[in-house]
Amino acid sequence: MEALREADEELRDRFANLALLAEGAENLSWYCLYDSPDPVDPEANFGIIEHDLTRKSAFHAYAHLTTILDDAEFVDEVAIGDEDR
Repeated sequence: MEALREADEELRDRFANLALLAEGAENLSWYCLYDSPDPVDPEANFGIIEHDLTRKSAFHAYAHLTTILDDAEFVDEVAIGDEDR
């Protein structure tokens, strides 16, 4: 169940990035595209690509979303999820 919750949070973050682009953001920067191989680094696993270049499921989800939304146009904002987040 924990993995499902984490995957849901990752997808919400990816949708937020797409929404920023749709609303006119000129670019986005990844905090960490790749994971760190350092096991004591508390921020070692924030990337969407493993340190050995294996693509995580979030990479595939983001790639798919950006492909299907490539020609999409922003129409209106839609509230999703908890209001308390």
